[in-house]
Amino acid sequence: MLTLVVDGEPVAKARPRAMVRHGRAHLYTPESTRAFERAVALEAITAMRGLPPMTGPLHVELWAVCKRPK
Repeated sequence: MLTLVVDGEPVAKARPRAMVRHGRAHLYTPESTRAFERAVALEAITAMRGLPPMTGPLHVELWAVCKRPK
């Protein structure tokens, strides 16, 4: 069994943003999404400790602890 714990408030996957630079549209991922994805990836790499990638069917449980809305 593998357990990952990512500290901090969960961040929803944001849609890609578009901007025009030099007359061409460029898409980018917002920084809040990129930062949370990096945090999750770091925890996964640390938890795997050099083990080979998992194969076959997997069972995943996800617990997200969020602040209560006002």
